[in-house]
Amino acid sequence: MHHRLRTTIKWTSTTLTVLLLAVWIGSAWLSIEFSPRPTIGVHFSAGQVTLRISEYDPPSAASGDRDLVAVRRHSFMFRWWFSRSQVIVGRMWSVQTTEFDVPLWLVLLIPLLPTSLSCFHHRRHTPGHCPACNYNLHANTTGVCPECGAWMSEQV
Repeated sequence: MHHRLRTTIKWTSTTLTVLLLAVWIGSAWLSIEFSPRPTIGVHFSAGQVTLRISEYDPPSAASGDRDLVAVRRHSFMFRWWFSRSQVIVGRMWSVQTTEFDVPLWLVLLIPLLPTSLSCFHHRRHTPGHCPACNYNLHANTTGVCPECGAWMSEQV
């Protein structure tokens, strides 16, 4: 069971890392915005993810003519660090929007850590070699690795 869990974590984090890497590179040329509600939105652009939170629904959003997902092209650019902004928009009413920008390279590090740990931890040892240092033990009859001094549980 432990091996199965480790393998599941390894491949899930690898898939997530590759997906986030593709989004990070693609966001240099494309802008993707996902807005499930008028008050909340997630925007991938210029190497960062932006979380937008509005104070309340503006009357124009109730008409239902907005897009759930919008994709736009822009010139190549990356933003490398955090930012936060507040915008107040409106003539007859005031809508306060707060945006938090987080660089995607930082988000990419989250699944990259378990991916790299599981890949290095899950090395298979080659038959006929020392499991500690990978020294060739084919002619060894003592049961001790001459390179690192590790004892072999069985003759190789």
